[in-house]
Amino acid sequence: PERGIFAFAAGPRAGICLHEILQYADFSRPDDLDDPDSDASLRIARALRLHGLHRDRAPHRAPLDPAEAVRTSVASIARARIPGLGFALREVVADSRFRDTEWQFLAPRRASAPGALADVFEAHGDDALRAYAPSLRALSGAEAEDLFTGIADLVVQHPAPTREGDPGGPFYVLDWKSNHLGPTPAHYGPDALDRAMRSHHYVLQAHLYLAGLHRHLGARLGAAYDPQTHLGGAVYVFLRGVAEAPEAEPDADPEAVAPTGFWTARPSRDLLHALDALLFADA
Repeated sequence: PERGIFAFAAGPRAGICLHEILQYADFSRPDDLDDPDSDASLRIARALRLHGLHRDRAPHRAPLDPAEAVRTSVASIARARIPGLGFALREVVADSRFRDTEWQFLAPRRASAPGALADVFEAHGDDALRAYAPSLRALSGAEAEDLFTGIADLVVQHPAPTREGDPGGPFYVLDWKSNHLGPTPAHYGPDALDRAMRSHHYVLQAHLYLAGLHRHLGARLGAAYDPQTHLGGAVYVFLRGVAEAPEAEPDADPEAVAPTGFWTARPSRDLLHALDALLFADA
C-alpha cells in the first residue's frame, strides 16, 4: 500500500505544487517542519490549498495527510546526505552569497542537434554517457526542442565563503523530480534512477545545465576558474525516493547508509570544454 509521499498525487499539478514548496524551503532548518504550526509548515499548507491538494482523498493515490507527508518529505530531503558529495542540504548555508532558485537556461541549437551532442558524449563521456548516446542520437530535432531551454531549480555553492578572500567550495546545480517510480524507497535506487534519467532525457538536460553553469562561472571567476575545482556537478533529487532516507551517523559506512533518490553527475573537463565549444561556438 502506498503511504506518505508515495501516496501523494502524481502528474503536472502535483509536480508544480511540490516544486513551489521546494523553491521556498529553508533546508538549513528541517526541524521546523516537525512542528505543524511553524511558519515553514504553514507555507506548505497554503501551497497545498492553493493547488487543491490539501484534502486527504482524490486526486491523491491513496488516503493520506498531505501536509504531513510533504513536511516529512522536505525534512528528509534536507537531512539526507547526498551520495558521493558528502554533505546534506541542511548544511548548505541559506544566505550563501551564491544561492539561486529557478535559474533559467537557454542553449542555442544551431550546431547542437541531438546527433552532434551524441558524438560529444561518445567521444568524451564515461561509460554511462556512451551507453546513453544512441537513444539521444535517435531523437529528432522537433523532439529535442524543449530540452534546450529550461529552469534549474537550485544552484548553490558549498561550502560557502566564510571570510573576505575565501573563494568557497564548488558550485552545484540541483533539479527536483516528482516522478512516481514505485511505492517504496527501494524503487528509487541507482538502477531505477538511471533508467528514468535516460528515458526522459534528463541526462541531456543535466549536462546542458552544467554547460551553462560552466560558462557562467568562467565569466564570473575569470582566469581563476577551473571546472575541476569550482564545478561540483549536477544533483537530480527524486523527492519521493528520499522520503524515508536516514540521516547518516558521523562514523557510519557511507555505502551502508547512502539514501536513495539522488542521481549525480560530474563531467570531466574535456566533456565540458567539448559541450561549450559545440553549444556556444559563436557566443
